[in-house]
Amino acid sequence: VKHFTHIFNNLKNRFDLSNYENIIDIGCGTGAMCNVFYEQGLTVTGID
Repeated sequence: VKHFTHIFNNLKNRFDLSNYENIIDIGCGTGAMCNVFYEQGLTVTGID
């Protein structure tokens, strides 16, 4: 999860994520990235 938190922080630096409440992760695999988004307060739907 630590690696995915790093990815999330990079996304946060590149995009204004404050406009988003819902995230869809297509091809989520284990759902680790979904978990990181959820921990940041976003509503997440993962589809693999």
